[in-house]
Amino acid sequence: MPKIDVSVSHSLNRNEAKKRISNLLSKLKIDFKNKINGVHENWNGFNSIFSFKIHGMKMQGEIAVYQNSVNITGNVPLAAMMFRGVIEQTIRKEAVSLLR
Repeated sequence: MPKIDVSVSHSLNRNEAKKRISNLLSKLKIDFKNKINGVHENWNGFNSIFSFKIHGMKMQGEIAVYQNSVNITGNVPLAAMMFRGVIEQTIRKEAVSLLR
């Protein structure tokens, strides 16, 4: 299964970075309400396991908040492979915006 791997640097303290990035999936759900649904997110400390459906295809992954960066990794269904770049670019753009 193809993967996405997004790493975004930040200069926030770790708690603030987590607080901000925890809004990522909610923001994507609002911004892309016609494309994304079934959003689930489970935080354990500074790590989250998430899943959602994009155009009916399930995507799942992890968010890890570190002292100077946030890493977002995930599996993209083969059927959505042609959207991988767009998905990765959108996640990066939104994460950068949240972590400013």
